Amino acid sequence: MMGSMKRTLIALAAALVAAPATADWTWDLRYRYEQVDDAALAERIDAQSVRLRLGWLWMPVERWSLYLEGEHSEVLADRLPADPPLTELNQRWLRWSGERVEATLGRQRLQFGNQRFVGNVGWRQAEQTFDALHLRGGMGVEWRYAYVDAVQRVNGQRRDHDSHLAAATWGRVQGYAFLFDDRTAPADSSMTVGLRWSGETGPLRWTIEGARQRDSGGQPVAYRADYFLVEPSVRFAGVRWAFGREYLGGDGVKGFATPFATLHAFNGWADRFLATPPDGLDDRYASATGTLARGTWTVVYHDYGAFGDEWNASYARPIGESARWLVKAADFSGGTLPSVRKLWLQLEWPAR
Repeated sequence: MMGSMKRTLIALAAALVAAPATADWTWDLRYRYEQVDDAALAERIDAQSVRLRLGWLWMPVERWSLYLEGEHSEVLADRLPADPPLTELNQRWLRWSGERVEATLGRQRLQFGNQRFVGNVGWRQAEQTFDALHLRGGMGVEWRYAYVDAVQRVNGQRRDHDSHLAAATWGRVQGYAFLFDDRTAPADSSMTVGLRWSGETGPLRWTIEGARQRDSGGQPVAYRADYFLVEPSVRFAGVRWAFGREYLGGDGVKGFATPFATLHAFNGWADRFLATPPDGLDDRYASATGTLARGTWTVVYHDYGAFGDEWNASYARPIGESARWLVKAADFSGGTLPSVRKLWLQLEWPAR
């Protein structure tokens, strides 16, 4: 499938070379300092890294577009396993946009819903992208389908896949089915089917979600695991207050797995739970988000039961029209897991 994708992209691009065209450049530069004080490590890490993305969007004729994007990440001090030095062709896709259907073929960024199951891991310096055929459209019901041939991981690893991803949204309700068949790492293969309901009325918002997962594809372990999320929130005195519970089940051998999600956004910024424990994880949390001096602040508390608890805090503020700076911290106090503290300082100049 990968070879056919490449041949298709080359043939279609060549056929459009002679056509009148418009083109745009995109770029994104990010510097980050990350401090990690982990009880499981012998020394504190003080890492610095910088990332540059440079893209070219070409629109040769009406309804057709071609995008190429290179990415380079450089380590300035203290290497982190999650952010290695890396140079790659991050995206390369061809898109046809019809009146009711859009089709994208090639290496691309995929984000389904809130990225709990499928995301680009945008927090890391090198993002996760997918070699895929992605279709989307809608007539009353918005639907999406993607066939995934390979996944390019944030550490530069390529995973061969034969996976199918689908989601449909009708009003406030979204249903989804994700069938991951990871040929490189069969232990990350699974089938997940779920339903999500979100709504808003006045200052109140809510989300209720449930899913069931089982072994699929080449998964060597036979298992079943459930997932549910309940999160009501209210806006009061200029602050959004949220209270939630996210449960990922486990049978003592394997926990509910979401290996292709944007994991940093869930279960605490300390990243203690990038993989669900075999007995599952019950995350009860509360958060507050507001604005201050043209910036946005967030404070979150997580209670993981016997595993420990965690505080998160961040403040982000724009610089000029497109740049922004961010300070962010996580403090995980371990129960049965080692404690860890993390601090980030970041500057980003996107021009998209």
